[in-house]
Amino acid sequence: MPGLKRQRVPNRNGDDSDDSTESVRAQYPSNKRLRLSLDVDSDEESSSSLDDETEKLYATQVQQQQHDRRNEKNEAAENGIIESIECHNFMCHTYLHVDVGPLINFIIGHNGSGKSAVLTALTISLGGKASATNRAGSLKSFIKEGEDTCTLKVRIKNGGETGYQPDLYGNVITVERSFNRAGTSGFKLRGANDRIVSTRKADLEEISDYYALQLDNPISVLTQDQARQFLSGASSNDKYKFFVKGVQLEQLYHDYELLAESIAQTEATFHDKLEQVASLLARREKAKELLDLVTRQQEVRKRLNELGMQMAWSQVEEQERRLTQIDDDLKKVDNEFSVAQTKANETSVVYDEAVSKKSQADDASKQYKDEERLVASEKADVRTKSDELKQEGHDMQEDQRKIKQQVRACNDSIEKTKASIAEENRRLEELHGGSHSRRVARLDELKSAARAAKIKHEQHGKETPMLEASKTQAQSKLKEQTASRASKAQLVQESENRLRRLRESREQRGAYPNGMDQLLGAIQRERSFRDKPVGPIGDFVHLKKAVWSGILEKSFGAALNGFIVTSKDDQRLLSNLMRRSNCSVPVFIGNNSDFDFTGHEPDSQYETILRVLKIDHPLVLRQLVVNNNIEQIILIEDMDEARDTMMASRLPKVKACFSIQPGNHGLGERFAYGADNSVSTNYMDTHRGLPRMKTDSQNQINLESDVLDCVRSELNEHDAKHRELKQDFDACMQAINQHKKSSEKIKLAWQHAEDEADSFQDELEKNASEEGRLEQLKQGLETEEERKRQCESDYQESVLAKDEHLAKKKLLLVEMNKIDERVAVATRKLQKSQKTLEKAEDGRIDALVKKNQAFQAIEALRQTRTEQEEDRIAQSEKVEDFTVKAKRIGPRVAVDSGETTDSLERKLTKLDADQRRFEARIGGDTQKISDDYRAAVNAHIAAAKQIEDDEKLVQLFKQTYHQRKFRWEQFKKYITARARITFAHFLSERSFHGRLNINHRDKQLDIIVQPDETQRDRQGRQTKTLSGGEKSFSQICLLLSLWEAIGAPIRCLDEFDVFMDSVNREASMKLLIKAARDSVGRQFMLITPQSMASIDATHDIKIIKMRDPERNQGTLRFGS
Repeated sequence: MPGLKRQRVPNRNGDDSDDSTESVRAQYPSNKRLRLSLDVDSDEESSSSLDDETEKLYATQVQQQQHDRRNEKNEAAENGIIESIECHNFMCHTYLHVDVGPLINFIIGHNGSGKSAVLTALTISLGGKASATNRAGSLKSFIKEGEDTCTLKVRIKNGGETGYQPDLYGNVITVERSFNRAGTSGFKLRGANDRIVSTRKADLEEISDYYALQLDNPISVLTQDQARQFLSGASSNDKYKFFVKGVQLEQLYHDYELLAESIAQTEATFHDKLEQVASLLARREKAKELLDLVTRQQEVRKRLNELGMQMAWSQVEEQERRLTQIDDDLKKVDNEFSVAQTKANETSVVYDEAVSKKSQADDASKQYKDEERLVASEKADVRTKSDELKQEGHDMQEDQRKIKQQVRACNDSIEKTKASIAEENRRLEELHGGSHSRRVARLDELKSAARAAKIKHEQHGKETPMLEASKTQAQSKLKEQTASRASKAQLVQESENRLRRLRESREQRGAYPNGMDQLLGAIQRERSFRDKPVGPIGDFVHLKKAVWSGILEKSFGAALNGFIVTSKDDQRLLSNLMRRSNCSVPVFIGNNSDFDFTGHEPDSQYETILRVLKIDHPLVLRQLVVNNNIEQIILIEDMDEARDTMMASRLPKVKACFSIQPGNHGLGERFAYGADNSVSTNYMDTHRGLPRMKTDSQNQINLESDVLDCVRSELNEHDAKHRELKQDFDACMQAINQHKKSSEKIKLAWQHAEDEADSFQDELEKNASEEGRLEQLKQGLETEEERKRQCESDYQESVLAKDEHLAKKKLLLVEMNKIDERVAVATRKLQKSQKTLEKAEDGRIDALVKKNQAFQAIEALRQTRTEQEEDRIAQSEKVEDFTVKAKRIGPRVAVDSGETTDSLERKLTKLDADQRRFEARIGGDTQKISDDYRAAVNAHIAAAKQIEDDEKLVQLFKQTYHQRKFRWEQFKKYITARARITFAHFLSERSFHGRLNINHRDKQLDIIVQPDETQRDRQGRQTKTLSGGEKSFSQICLLLSLWEAIGAPIRCLDEFDVFMDSVNREASMKLLIKAARDSVGRQFMLITPQSMASIDATHDIKIIKMRDPERNQGTLRFGS
């Protein structure tokens, strides 16, 4: 057992260690020794074995384990077993090499072939003593005769996850031991690559302990002499000694005896050490009185040095804190910049969508306004017609009422006149006969002709309203055409004016708002700008294709009038200049940093706004890219092609497309992608003023000339249409005039017929004066009848007119209802569109404000970061300078919490004064005083601590001793029970039965065996009464049971069958093989000089035959 090592615990009690000294003195008033004994008395003997019930249960568990192992395949262990043994100049062998199997090995050969040398070399190689082999007393006795050195090598398998330090040794550990006749011996531990890992024996012992290689245990490696003695003539006491030594009960017993002696020796020294501690305490107190003053002086001096270095490094820390603050500010600005960049991108998308929504809402509002205006105009016309019809209906009702009264009056008058005429006719007939009747008939014919002419005149008059309606329709079309022509004429006038202005002025300054020249002059004169404003933006933009001038000018809007500055201060200054110049234009904040947008451009096959422009200033380029997305708006002149291109699929890196409306000069269409990849279409008006973007003047004039020609051509077409409609109107007027002339002729014919009838009637009245009264009556009757007919005709016409009036009124009412519905729908649409437009405009303005704010925030953050980077560079240089100066004073130290440069300076001044005062008071060798006190303190503390440590160690030893003694008793009980159980089990393999009697009190071990199966009831026989083979078999069973008890990974047995006959040898062989296979993963080395013909080599059995010995070999010189 390795020696017990005492750990010294450093004293943590300082000056209070004398208290611990007094407490220890109180605990140990005398030199009483602790006496411990491990002798086994009668009580211990009674408790050293398990009770019957427990032993039966334990036996059942052991048998179950053995049964389980039979079903388990015997496979080689991954580590902890021997692979080969190699000897050089060992014993009588110049060279001997044996590769052993991982499981069961039978080593056979003639005497002198090296069988036993293999086990001896294995024991010696792994650190065993020469005496443990029973072959020699010292290592040099194993060196071959005539040689000076001997080398032994053993390879140990070290695979698997549980290998010993596999990263260091690999899967094989080679142990090499060399020794010579001079008595020196050494070890080398090699890894798998044959590299020497260690030469320390302690490392070899650690490996042996790790794998439990108990090669010095007589049970693990049973040598030839030990096997012969154990199997033949061992007594009960010898067997018991062999048992307790093999299962290491004896080793544990001796270890516990050493522990008890160590405890007693430690307690014996306590009181002597207490007297030494008292003397050392007095010496310490005397030295302390002298050192107190020196200590205070040293503390002041040390504090001076500390404060001096803290003073220097506090200034460094102050500068470092400033640098850290700048770094934190930079990180904060970077985070804010990332957030601002994301927000700017988001606001750009929102702004584009808001512009698109506003444009759509604007177009919809214009459309609904036109619809509402048109429907309102139609409603006014219908309402006028309705009022006219209403008044006409009232007039018709009044006329019908009057006609009815006249008809009733006529009927009454006719009845009276007819009665008078009848009376007069009777009177005249009586006077003249029938001539009067003929004249009356002629008069009736003439009156009928007059009435027919009147009816024709009335029917001709009914054609007048249709002619008037045709005239009204032609007149309306003519008015519409006249208004359209006026619009075209205005376009011609505007185009002529633009063309004239283009030809008169080659500069674009007239395209900008009033006051631009004064503003530019003020900017040139102003010297306070950080960077001169760039603008107006239109002066820096060149248009390569003049055909897009109107649409792009309208798209950019007021932005082309604006200026770009690089700071807030410049923006405020420029705004003041604008107010003084009375010129209000947009102001944008930009920056001069690099701006790469090439990754956002669409495929080169598409023409974008950016690609038709040449921009002279990077700030202008950045502004138009950021605010107007000129790199992602494509241009396609043909509107159908543009529509097909945008509708086919979502084009990557494209937001919108501009196209030109065919026939509408300068007007366009805008196709834009929405959030859901839908395509919206919006009308785009043209720019009506002079172009602000620079372009080729002649191209612009030619383009405007082409536009003027087209507009003039359209005006000519309108003129032709106007003439055609004028001709239609004139034809309607001629038809009305012709109708009036025909009406006059028909009226004259009617008047002529009436005149002829009147003349005949006058003549009739003149020739028949006698008949005057009759004619007068008839004339009165005719007048009344004519009046009645006229009233009836008027009433009929009134009824027809009233029916027609009611039909017109119904139609007009239906039309009015429809128009009212249209007006309501148009009004609702207009109101909704206006709300949508207002909301869209508010959204656009809000999005624009947020977008400008986002980009202004980016610029402000970029400028802030530039300033902070400059501050950081300057601060870093300052920190470096302060650090270099502080290092000249001393290494870096931590500054006390709460200290500042000023407070440290005040403390330094005060401590310097205290230091000078202490030096004046001491006046001696402070170093010697300090050394004397330190020596006294150390001696006293060490002595007190030693007593305290000894006391703790004794208590720990006592506690450990009792725990280990209890475990030793338990180990002794269970290992005894296991040996008994497995011994009986192995005997039963040959149908023997027996028992193993172990008497720990008398230290005896007896084997009781009954080899006769028929006599199971008998007590059995002692081994002395058994035959040689039965005795050897019984001893083999005992050895196997002990092997099972200790569980060693390697088990060796030399010449186990020397006293056996063939029957017992075969039974023992089978038992050994069966037990070896049941011990899964264990390695067995079984040596026999006899033949192994009855045993076949299998996957787990390896038969190793040693070479025959050389004939001229010498003999070993044992004992030399």
